[in-house]
Parts: sequence; structure tokens; C-alpha cells
Amino acid sequence: MKLSFNDMLYAFSYALDCVEHEMLGVTTNHGKRVAYLCILMGKYLNLPESQLIDLGACAVLHDNALTEYIQSEYIKGINIYEEKQYFNKGTHCMMGERNLKKLPLCREAQNAIMYHHENADGSGPFGKTAEETPLFAQFIHMADQIDANWDLSMISEEKYEKLMQFIAENKSILFPKNVWTRFRGPSTIKK
Repeated sequence: MKLSFNDMLYAFSYALDCVEHEMLGVTTNHGKRVAYLCILMGKYLNLPESQLIDLGACAVLHDNALTEYIQSEYIKGINIYEEKQYFNKGTHCMMGERNLKKLPLCREAQNAIMYHHENADGSGPFGKTAEETPLFAQFIHMADQIDANWDLSMISEEKYEKLMQFIAENKSILFPKNVWTRFRGPSTIKK
């Protein structure tokens, strides 16, 4: 049996989704949906195919260090499953970025995992504003927030309208205006 790099990524993505489901309640295939949304936004921006592939890889692996982080907290005596208020987004981002550096990805992928929880207004774990956050990280943040909060595994007209309202209300707070525009530009999720 011969596996491609993408096959390995998506298999790994399923394992990550299982952990995220257990801890945060996200639905199966969350990583794949985040990657899909990111790639659509990247296509709208006319990113070259090589960057789209790397953007998809970063998106699928956006929480690659979640189990490592949970284990490190458990060793300290903190059970993240029971004490979610202790969850430190910044720590798992740093660990994940370290892990991602081992992959042969493009320059644009640098810090995509590190800053994927940064909000446009600078209220994320590292205090980075939209201008200081790499584009890949902005795309991943928006797609992750949307799928984690709105469960895009099933979409209705009503859910779509509420989602678009949420995005509009949070532009320049959670999401930079340029990313919000790219999300709205193509019919990203609407069927």
C-alpha cells in the first residue's frame, strides 16, 4: 500500500478531529472543512496552486499539538477535559508551529499555526493585530471559528444567514475585513 502526503495528512486530521471532539465538541471532519474553506478563500485571492496545497496542509494540521498540550498539562496535574478554563490557546499554537516546521512548506506557511487564534483587534493569545498576522493564519482562524461555532457539516438557509450576520458583526474584531471579504466573495459555503 502506498500513501501520499495528502493521504497521511487527512488520516492525521481524523485523529486530531477525534481529540478536538472529545475536548471541544467539534464535529467529525472539522479539519477537512477548515482546509476546504481556507482553500476557497485562497483561490478567491488567486494564490498559486503550491500555496493552496500548503494552506490546506496548515489548515488540516491547525491543532496538531492539541494532544501534546493536553498531556503536558496533565503532567502538571491539570485535567483539561474537566478544567477547560485552563486551556491556553497560545501554548498549543507554539507547540503546533514547532511541529509544522518539520514539514517542507512554503514561506507563506510560516507562523500560520502559531497565530491561528489571533483576533483582528489584537485580543488573541499573542496580542497580534490583523496587520501583524500572516494571511494563512487569518484564513485558518476564520475558518476554524466558523466551523467550530456553526458546525458546517450541515447547513441550512437560516444557519447561513445567521453565520453571515455573525461574520459581519465581528469584522475588524475577530476577522480582518480583507479576510471577511474573501469569505463572502465566492459562495464559500452557500449551496
